[in-house]
Amino acid sequence: MMEFQLINTQTGNKERVYAADGQTLRFYCCGPTVYGPAHIGNFRTFTIQDVFRRTAETLGLKTLHVRNVTDFDDKTIRTSQQEGKSLVDFTNHWKAKFHADCEALNNLPPHIEPSALAHIREQVELIQGLVDKGYAYQAKDQSVYFRISAFESYGKLSG
Repeated sequence: MMEFQLINTQTGNKERVYAADGQTLRFYCCGPTVYGPAHIGNFRTFTIQDVFRRTAETLGLKTLHVRNVTDFDDKTIRTSQQEGKSLVDFTNHWKAKFHADCEALNNLPPHIEPSALAHIREQVELIQGLVDKGYAYQAKDQSVYFRISAFESYGKLSG
């Protein structure tokens, strides 16, 4: 098996890409928010993910590619209501369009594609844990924000 390197944006150094467990290169990528058609700028991101995966696999690495779908947020709720459609029907339409566009670009589908809507309970528990530990706080409007002062390295990647 050959190896490849990427530049670590935090250190600026080239670093070897490898499977942390010695078996499978696991990587998570942000996916689309499905409230309308994705555009070429969105697909640049998804195509780079595809190139990364194909490079790893071509070099002999087994991969586990996870890419979420945001099908539950302010935009999906607002737009589905404006169009008089159920949230699930609305987002399933745009999710199918996204998948068709990915296929047209010959991008491999991820191995796992979790839906935000399917994991509300886990998200609420995670957020509550952050609040309980003082890493997040609830604003007057009930929104929850990350407390950046609680994370010493916050902003480190911005340079």
